[in-house]
Amino acid sequence: MKLKITEVEELLGFKLKNEEIISCLEKIRYGVKDDGDIIKVSVPSYRADILHNCDLIEDIAIAYGFDKINPGFQQLRPQESPTRFPGSGIQ
Repeated sequence: MKLKITEVEELLGFKLKNEEIISCLEKIRYGVKDDGDIIKVSVPSYRADILHNCDLIEDIAIAYGFDKINPGFQQLRPQESPTRFPGSGIQ
């Protein structure tokens, strides 16, 4: 799987250095190769639950430590609007 550093930052809401991301993935026994802005990840065959990059990013957050993550709300930029879910009545 190919994991973009920007994707990790976007989903977690904060920046991690490549070395920190690699260290987190290696703690959970992934094969990892640093390729600049992309980290190539080999998922072990016994991890059938890893289907998407968001699953890898979840494992990064777990290995990093939830206690180190500062909870907060992300501010929307003026040109952005909240996600809408057509047909659900949720806006």
